[in-house]
Amino acid sequence: MDHLRGGAFAMGPEPPGTSGSGVSSDAFSGIDPESMARFIASMERARETLGAGIPRIVSALEAVDVDRSAVAQLREAEGWVAEQLPELRRRNDLIRKGEQAADWAPGLVAFDEGAYVTAGEAAAQGRRLAERFAGMRPEMDSNYSNHYDELGALLDELAARRHDPDFTAAFLAAAGLGGATTIVEKLRRHGLETTSAHRRALAEAVNTAVTKRPDALGAEWRPESLASLPAGVLGVLVARGRYSGRWLSELVRPQVGKAVESARGREHRRWVTGLTPFLSALADNPEVARDLLNDLPREDLVDLFSELNRSVSRDFDVPVEFGRMLAAGAGVFEERSPDAAAAKFAFNVMTTMGSLRTPPDILAARSSSMEVAEGTRTFLAMIAGAYPAEMIDGAHRGDANRTKGSAFAEGGGTMPGIEPKFRLSPDDTYLFMKTFADTDARLKPFEEGMGRFTRVLLDDALRKDAGGGIENLSRLFSGLGYVYGTQLAAAEEVRKGLDEADQARNDRLKLASDALFGVAGAAVPAKVTEQALWITFSLGASEGLGALAEIDDTRVKALDDRERVGTLGRSHWILHELHRAGFAYAVPPDAPEFAEPPITDAEGKILPFSTLVADPETLKNFNNWMIANGSGSWDTTQAAQAADDLSDWFNGAKEQAQRESEHYERSQKVTPSPSSQSPPKS
Repeated sequence: MDHLRGGAFAMGPEPPGTSGSGVSSDAFSGIDPESMARFIASMERARETLGAGIPRIVSALEAVDVDRSAVAQLREAEGWVAEQLPELRRRNDLIRKGEQAADWAPGLVAFDEGAYVTAGEAAAQGRRLAERFAGMRPEMDSNYSNHYDELGALLDELAARRHDPDFTAAFLAAAGLGGATTIVEKLRRHGLETTSAHRRALAEAVNTAVTKRPDALGAEWRPESLASLPAGVLGVLVARGRYSGRWLSELVRPQVGKAVESARGREHRRWVTGLTPFLSALADNPEVARDLLNDLPREDLVDLFSELNRSVSRDFDVPVEFGRMLAAGAGVFEERSPDAAAAKFAFNVMTTMGSLRTPPDILAARSSSMEVAEGTRTFLAMIAGAYPAEMIDGAHRGDANRTKGSAFAEGGGTMPGIEPKFRLSPDDTYLFMKTFADTDARLKPFEEGMGRFTRVLLDDALRKDAGGGIENLSRLFSGLGYVYGTQLAAAEEVRKGLDEADQARNDRLKLASDALFGVAGAAVPAKVTEQALWITFSLGASEGLGALAEIDDTRVKALDDRERVGTLGRSHWILHELHRAGFAYAVPPDAPEFAEPPITDAEGKILPFSTLVADPETLKNFNNWMIANGSGSWDTTQAAQAADDLSDWFNGAKEQAQRESEHYERSQKVTPSPSSQSPPKS
């Protein structure tokens, strides 16, 4: 069947918006895979109808003794439909792996019908490509860059057909494990940068064949045979794509490894593992990572993760793939809410990655803490951002759980409004925060997650309090203050420099003030990023907003001014939220007594805080307006006093978390060995 109509196949006049772009009516063809799927379903119904109807027709004709020769045409039609279906399904599988044609053709995938070949011809082409690989000239084994041309050209052909199951299965079956190993070894003779695209194409070709045409591959490509390959080679071959969990687990489970104990004690033991080459495969198949690692004891995970953290490979970027595996295992990349297995994986990561260690060696008598590799850190921030309830609950140093260790089975939190899946201790929360707090860029995924969750919690607390007080809001602001205090302590510890930390906070404050405080008289607009919302809370602490007065200074010079301006700045933003939720202003901001200098714009909305703080008299007038609306009255049903109190709840919790985190840090420096810490219950 050469052409499909009814919307599935399109070829013809020059698409809109492509004039002069080189895309002509003769050059473009495409198929909508959803329309194709509906067409295939119609063909399947036709086959079923014919199959069920023909015997009844024959029976009816026999009953009246009528010529039945015409039934042969129906049988021919049934056979024709049955013959078409496998190729139609194969065609649509290839289409679904293609790329969208263009914005002007939503749903349409570019597909060259003229280049399409049947399954049999595709298999023949795959075998011929394997023969050409086997016949490569010996000099192509050298590592000279110009000798990559022939290998690269052959791999380009494989890359173009990597989603064709019949082609890839025939290619790999003909090449065998020996041929596949040779290809990997040839790739290794050239730089990773040169070969990365071809490595990916090879791995995707293996995935296509294994998952779509396992029988065509033969016994040599079953797990028991693949296990005979060197781990590094096998890791390259299965690095991409989704596999059957059982199939991949059977390959990778023996590579997890074990601890090599030492007569000199726990500190001297090491973990020996072959898991490093399979980090990419586990990242693409997180359920396998959970199956392999979720039940390991904490001390084993610390040793295993420490070993993976310091591993190197000539085949891929280990820190990035290690981080990607950890984030995937924790359910970060899944659209659904993390299930129990993903949450357990996240718990394991969040309670171990802050305690990595370097075992003693000939130069060091004691084990020492190990920094998380740079490429891994952003992924840990993603995990923290995906589990904001657990981070809030864990950072809380004022609840009934604050002296308890981390535990997965006892996840019930004590702060109203959140339901953590597990419990983190404040110390584990701080240690985990340190793994990604070294730069603002790495903090971003965490802050985005906190911002999203904060918006939900804030709206819920505002609805519950409904303008009659701040019972729920005060608990929320206190909980968020503990999180920010922990974040601040972690950042200052790992960045080792107050001036640097101050300047970073000022830079981030500009982001928040531009996005939030720069919106005249408005509540937080929907378009504001989640990160900016969290920065509003966190840098709403005095040392942040106070810097608005001297935004270009490295250090804020006057503590009293900083505290005063900071309090007003926090209250300015909180006021908008309270007013939006039903807190009334006793005196409107555009009242005549506050008209000079004005604190509102022409529409009667409060000026942006960055404008208010720029002029001392305007700032003083705003302060007076706050007093007129209850600031200093101790009446939290009045908007300004409620805003002041919430600011104080946040700041008090922030300072407590900061102090206790710093105390914990000092205690660890007195007793540095991580092995002396009692592990949390699992």
